Parts: sequence; C-alpha cells; structure tokens
Amino acid sequence: CSNIGKKNQGMNTTVYSKVQAIRDFCSFYDITWRKGISGVMSQKVPHHGKYADIRFTQEEFEEADLFIKEKWGLDSDIFRWFWIGVESCARFGALYNMKNDWTEIRTKSGGKVFLMSVIESKTDTIRGGKWTKFIARHDTQKSLELLKSRKCDSIFESTLPEYTFRLKIHKELSEIYSHLGKNDSYFQHHSSHALRHLGAHYWLSKTNYNYGIIAEVGGWHTIDELKKSYGQIPPEKILEVIE
Repeated sequence: CSNIGKKNQGMNTTVYSKVQAIRDFCSFYDITWRKGISGVMSQKVPHHGKYADIRFTQEEFEEADLFIKEKWGLDSDIFRWFWIGVESCARFGALYNMKNDWTEIRTKSGGKVFLMSVIESKTDTIRGGKWTKFIARHDTQKSLELLKSRKCDSIFESTLPEYTFRLKIHKELSEIYSHLGKNDSYFQHHSSHALRHLGAHYWLSKTNYNYGIIAEVGGWHTIDELKKSYGQIPPEKILEVIE
C-alpha cells in the first residue's frame, strides 16, 4: 500500500514525547508556558480521544471474571493483574512495581477497602508520581491476601524477567478479550493499557460519571484528560437523562 498522503504517526509520537520532556523540565524549574500556545509546543496528544469509549458492560466484567477463575483460578497472577489493573487504572510499569502491601479501611456501609500505592513515572512531576489506589472488590482482596500469606512482596508471583512476563500477561489478557469477542486492534495490541480504559469506565459508572472523583481514584492529573481520552459518556447514560 502507498504511504503517500499519510501522516507519520510514529514521528508524531516521538515529537510529542520530546515536547513532554521539555515541558516537564520547565515545570520542574517553575517555568510556565503561555496558555493556548500553538505549534510544536502545544503538546497535542496523538490520537487524543480516539479510544475514550473503550469499556466493558457489567455483564462483560462478570463474564471475564468467570473465565479467568475457571481457566487460571482466583489465586493467579492474571486474576490479580486484570482486576488490580481495572480497579487501580495503573499503567503497566506502575503495576509491575506495585508492592503487595495495603492499609485496610472500613467504609460507612461496613465494606472493606485496601488502600495501595503506586508510582506512575509518567506523572512523576506531580507528587513524585505517587498515587493511592482503592481496591474494593472482595475477590481481588482475597487474592492479594492469599499471595501475601506466601510472603510475596509483589502483586504477582512469577519470577520471569520483565519482558517475558509482559509477553505472558499480554497473551493471557488477549485470551480474555478474545473470549469476550474483543478482537479489535486496541484490545489485542494494547492489552494491558486497555485495563486503564476499562477501569475508567468501571469507576465512572459506579459514581454516575463523577470525573473529579475518578480522576483522583484512577490517577489522572486533569479531569480533561480523563474525560477526553478515557471516559466518554456512553449513549445509554445520556438517554437516561433525556428520556
């Protein structure tokens, strides 16, 4: 196929990353950029908003949960990776380095929540990249407790090198998505990052799309980024209001 007339998306992404680095450097030294600046320093995000509608229905989450339990079990690395990925909305690197440690708190209704910490290198200029994550599902908590009983410090038990582990997780996540009929390129090529998208809608749907709260829960430093790139309101949610 001819590439004539097509944009070089790889180059766009490279330029964006370099611009991000420059802006982060300036931010560290309290140098601000004029609002509304145009050109290469505008920091427009490649594919911004293109995948904001990626989500699971409640039924699909339940089907994924059942599939994982039947194939690998509740006390498995993929079970923890999937559900902690969804509940934390953390990126791969943050999940990979996440410690299996938490502070347990009780909600007003008597529920139990694990407060866990991750470091997101992408937002290391904000709070040093540290975010608190809220693990609220009973089965996710149980899986973590089982792992901790074996004195495992990470959220996974595998001792594979990071690259090999990444391939293993990618393969297993792809199986889950394929089982649910999610064979489009984003799920299959960005299997772990898709969890961040799923997590955004998982929490937004529980809070009637409260972007302010979920930006904090999921680790988005601006509501605008969450709304435009991850949390597009589903049509059926809009229909609930206008009907």
